[in-house]
Amino acid sequence: MQTNATSEYQALWKDDEVTSNRLLKEISNISSDNELFAVNYTTPFFMESECVYYCVAYINREECWNILYPRLDSLQKEILSISKKSSALNENFYKMISYNKVLNKKSDFYRLYRFAQIVNLEQSEQFIPTEKAFLFANNKILELKKSTVICISVQNDYNTIVYNAIAKVLSENGFTVSKSDFNYLASATVTADIHKTPAEVFESFPAAEIQISNGKKKAVHSVTIQSKKAAAFDEPTAHVKAYNSLEKQIQADLMKSILIEK
Repeated sequence: MQTNATSEYQALWKDDEVTSNRLLKEISNISSDNELFAVNYTTPFFMESECVYYCVAYINREECWNILYPRLDSLQKEILSISKKSSALNENFYKMISYNKVLNKKSDFYRLYRFAQIVNLEQSEQFIPTEKAFLFANNKILELKKSTVICISVQNDYNTIVYNAIAKVLSENGFTVSKSDFNYLASATVTADIHKTPAEVFESFPAAEIQISNGKKKAVHSVTIQSKKAAAFDEPTAHVKAYNSLEKQIQADLMKSILIEK
């Protein structure tokens, strides 16, 4: 939904004894992602003095609620079901990923819920359990991250660039990275072969296969992160550029891959 709002007012400037009137006009662009429901319109009427037709749009609260309720009810059932299944999981990493699926529903829920509160505040209270489910999921994820200690192992690294990139992402997102007393292992294998093109350019398409396993050596998450092409006119420079490019891609994609895990 997008509309323009125009406000007009007069301002007075006084210079000695000279006063002038000026008309100031301010135009604001108002946009919203909310979808309006049950919009009704009055019968247009003609204002003779302005030679303009006017029509008033309004929302019928009852009609709007009847549209909003089934959507919110369906969302709440889905969210509470995911939350219940998350609690029943035994593997902490799976549990964390599952609780994050609950949080991924927040924007869809609140887009409707905030509107529903305006339409019918009293009836909207039946969806408070979903708000509590979001809070519970967030707290559980924080709790699970604190108890998750990850050791990182990288094959074919260069100046610990890949190791540091993975460690930075995990640390900044609440995990503990340690070489001792860990309960998860993040294993990464890097491929950064250099190829010489007919144009005498050295290029590489670096990638890292990352797998996270628990104490029972069971893989709980795996992802292949592919970086953009790195190129240079000499092989050593191309090698460094390949790892630097992969470093940036890991920082951009690793946590994202965990959060959208299906």
